[in-house]
Amino acid sequence: MNYVEWAEEYDRSALRILQVIDKKKLRLNDDKLSAESRKKLVDEIAQYRRIYYELVDVGDTLRLRAGVIAREA
Repeated sequence: MNYVEWAEEYDRSALRILQVIDKKKLRLNDDKLSAESRKKLVDEIAQYRRIYYELVDVGDTLRLRAGVIAREA
């Protein structure tokens, strides 16, 4: 596997994490959530965001190593 393929795999993982974040954000709209459950959900979203940004950063680093400047959308 070369750096570009490796970076693309990180991008795919980041997209899967974004899907998880979106689902959790939808659950925040539930009026029946207790304050404790809402806080736990917000904390989980924050953790997933950190993972997402880490995956994006690693993908960008791999692309730089491969000599590719910009990430394709």
